[in-house]
Amino acid sequence: MIYSEALLNKANRYFSLVGLVTGLLLGLTYVVFSHFLPVNVAILLIMVISLLLTGAFHEDGLVDMADGIGGAFAREKRLSIMKDSRIGTYGAVTLVMALLLKSTLLVGLAQQDSKHLLLAFF
Repeated sequence: MIYSEALLNKANRYFSLVGLVTGLLLGLTYVVFSHFLPVNVAILLIMVISLLLTGAFHEDGLVDMADGIGGAFAREKRLSIMKDSRIGTYGAVTLVMALLLKSTLLVGLAQQDSKHLLLAFF
């Protein structure tokens, strides 16, 4: 399907619903995994499932932004870098740090109180 601004405008009313459904699926999956796996392993599996469910959409945007901001000063060059499908040094470092931070924070929430973790998914 080809990108269409009109279709995106029609679809944006469902973005919150998609987020809630994704959060619900991840929360339920965490509850199941946490019964027979250590918390940190359950969290890592949830993160993998999240990446698969969303197609790493947000992570891809973060990487593009980091490469563009870190790779150039001129606006045109930044935009050119952001459109490039390859990942650069700034993007790779940003992605690794973001996923490590996410994992650490989710494990911390789970160890504090799993209800807080389930709320974080939503």
